[in-house]
Amino acid sequence: MSAQKESAAALLDPAGRPKAKTAAAARAAKAAGKAPAAAEALPEANAAAEQLTDEEIQADMQRLIGCHAMEIIHDLRAPVAALQANLQLWRMRLQKTGSAEDLRRLELLEKLARMIGDRSGQFMELQRSKPSEAQLHPLDPLRVMEQVQEMLHSLLLLRRVDCRLCRGPGAGPALAEEQMLKTIYINLLDNAVHAMPQGGSFCVTLSGSKGIRRIELADNGCGMEPNTLARIFTRGFTTRPDGNGFGLAICRLLAERMHGELHAESAPGQGTRFILTLAAAALPEEERPPL
Repeated sequence: MSAQKESAAALLDPAGRPKAKTAAAARAAKAAGKAPAAAEALPEANAAAEQLTDEEIQADMQRLIGCHAMEIIHDLRAPVAALQANLQLWRMRLQKTGSAEDLRRLELLEKLARMIGDRSGQFMELQRSKPSEAQLHPLDPLRVMEQVQEMLHSLLLLRRVDCRLCRGPGAGPALAEEQMLKTIYINLLDNAVHAMPQGGSFCVTLSGSKGIRRIELADNGCGMEPNTLARIFTRGFTTRPDGNGFGLAICRLLAERMHGELHAESAPGQGTRFILTLAAAALPEEERPPL
């Protein structure tokens, strides 16, 4: 059985029904004062479960998917640590015999390995009932985007996506956590790339006013229908065959963890624009970008 089929099967009970619905049936039985038993032995509970709304069933499914995602991420941590250790060994060798180009490519691999480890840790952190407080620091949002652009340079070339950074009126530093901001950027850029299968442009514009920094991330892709736009931040919702429905939900949670907001504007055939707002901050003189 393929991994995809195994994953799908894990969300079904022995009778081939969604576990979310049979779990709901068991809860309905318990509420009615019955002993918890297999759903197929509780026709009354099953009848009650059939009355559940789509939203309730979807919420149960999302919790199940979240649990499976946590297991997968937990299993990935050891291989990622082994990968990072091997990259360190290669760095020791290449520093003696490698070319500058070999070291540059190794550095990109090290950044990607760290990104996988950091994002895995962030996902697990977001699943906690009481996540730790974000460590906010003054930083230049466009400099962070430049680092993401460098990491994904080969992908952008391959998919013919022109990524542009612009400073608008009131542009300046924001209070944010660098890795959280990178995670938001990577998710939004990945979505833009998939929305532009023939290539296109992705423009990041930084502006600000009245103590707020506004970061607009816009593509000229296919855009979205209103009913899709209304659900994109819902955990488990995706329109992509290879999607998991967690990317944009995590982006919004990270924005809120940084005391910011994230929302989107889109229309069919007119591309999509994400707007991230964060609190303004002041950078030390030596870190300020050139005008």
